[in-house]
Amino acid sequence: MKGLLLVLLTVLLFSCNSKDKTDVSSVVLTKLDGKDYHWSISEKSSIRVFVFMSPECPLCINYTLTISKLQQKFEKNGVQFYAIFSGKYYSIEQIQLFIEKNKFTANTLLDPQNKFAELLKATITPEVVVLNSKCEKVYSGAIDDWVYATGKTRLTVTNKYLEKAISHTLVNEKSDPEKTEPFGCYIEL
Repeated sequence: MKGLLLVLLTVLLFSCNSKDKTDVSSVVLTKLDGKDYHWSISEKSSIRVFVFMSPECPLCINYTLTISKLQQKFEKNGVQFYAIFSGKYYSIEQIQLFIEKNKFTANTLLDPQNKFAELLKATITPEVVVLNSKCEKVYSGAIDDWVYATGKTRLTVTNKYLEKAISHTLVNEKSDPEKTEPFGCYIEL
């Protein structure tokens, strides 16, 4: 009887909605000026796009323009973009130079202990995670399908995963797909 109860409990746990709320406020991030970053109340009611970046990853450099264009397109809808630099491998000066050189405008936050990357299960740069207004993960993975394998790119982007995920989330539709495989550089410790 105990075995049957354990099996039923396990089935119930794994059949629950996989869109668990993600408490982003549980991890303290740092701004470039060294001050702690705390999520404001207004941020809890909007869609958030987290883009995990590295100042030396060629794909991150290539995607800064795409991300900036998406930020401009969706900022009027209250969508907030955050560039997350995880790990201690890069200095603040390197990150600032990356931002200035690429005219990157996303809110920049540091995750020196990789706790935020762990919370959102990000392992690659550039990798994106989209949370809806209820802090539910609605999309994670690649920005688009320009890169389709390690070191291989298409001439033309045919699937704009991040743009579609934001558009669907804005009208309370399910993102399709909800997850893709990102390609790029591993997040350094």
